[in-house]
Amino acid sequence: MLMLSGPGVSTVIRRGVDPIVGDSRFWNWIIPGVAQPPIYTFLGLLTLFVFLVGPVAYRTLNRMGRVHLMFLVAPLLAALTTAALFVYGLVADGLGTTARIRQVTWLCDDQGNAARYWRSTYFSGLRTAGGLRFPRDARVEPYYPGQFSNWSQLLGNDPNPQGTVVLGDASLQFTGGFFPSRQQRQFVAYQPLEFKGGLTWLATPTAEPAPAAEAMVDEAVPRSEAGSLRSDLTIPLREIILRDLAGDYWFVERLTAGETVAATKLAEEAASMAVGERYARQMPVAQNAATGNSSLTSARFDLSALLSASYPLRYSLPTARAGSPESDVEWWLRENLQTQSRLPRGMFLAIADVSEDCVAVPDATLFDSIHYVIGGWR
Repeated sequence: MLMLSGPGVSTVIRRGVDPIVGDSRFWNWIIPGVAQPPIYTFLGLLTLFVFLVGPVAYRTLNRMGRVHLMFLVAPLLAALTTAALFVYGLVADGLGTTARIRQVTWLCDDQGNAARYWRSTYFSGLRTAGGLRFPRDARVEPYYPGQFSNWSQLLGNDPNPQGTVVLGDASLQFTGGFFPSRQQRQFVAYQPLEFKGGLTWLATPTAEPAPAAEAMVDEAVPRSEAGSLRSDLTIPLREIILRDLAGDYWFVERLTAGETVAATKLAEEAASMAVGERYARQMPVAQNAATGNSSLTSARFDLSALLSASYPLRYSLPTARAGSPESDVEWWLRENLQTQSRLPRGMFLAIADVSEDCVAVPDATLFDSIHYVIGGWR
């Protein structure tokens, strides 16, 4: 999974993350609606404040012959308005932790070995005492929004430690500045998995062969009139789309561990629409007016984009991969699921619940998250 760009390529390109500087792609996987200034609420409370101080308080005190009390009433109303804004900010964003996770589990071989990638964004109204905890054998990199407009600004950056990383017996713990309160923090992680099982395709062949030009092998591949899918995975899957070696698509609604379920054949057009919909469902899209630096500045300071477009990498990378600064995993998903809207032969795509150990705060509330399970069937 990490070698889609070929051997010897910088990890900044393969993983799509500059852990020092970051880039503007941070904004396409944020939690919308949190840590935002309450503009309309502020305008509403300000209008109410003006109305109470002017027509209400002044006229009432004037009738009572105590206009001098305005020196007390006006600051009191201002303090109440400020307190109302503060309380609204706490209540609107909540005091708990919210997480948005995009996880990909890639089954690598027939032995059940796999690789796991996940990109996660966290927001907490109040900082959690335990910080963020990732699996001990995972490679975790912070993903920053790219707040620098040129390289000279990086030299004058704050030299203080960003936070504390504690390597425990079973976890990596990120505390301090890695997860402050009321700020969104994003991380990209990779983890190897061993002996997780796989899917087995049980097909009933027909006498009708697939055209040799479309087959993965030189000779014609027999088409299947029916088929079943068996799972040896430890997690339940849903919305499974499989493409056999003859190029036909099959669909299984749900599949639990150890279960064998008959598959339904899909027309190619319907399968293409279904594959594209899986990607569009939680597609990384930047929020309006939330991208920070201008597009010109972001492009000039985006290290992964500069590397992928520079000599000699622009000649050594695959043509479709060159010039794309996203990670190998994200590029594969976009290229196959969105651009081509089809699966390679001999592969499947399924949806599953986000793994518990991928949620760095156990009691976090998941928002608009997704878990793709991808790989070759046996």
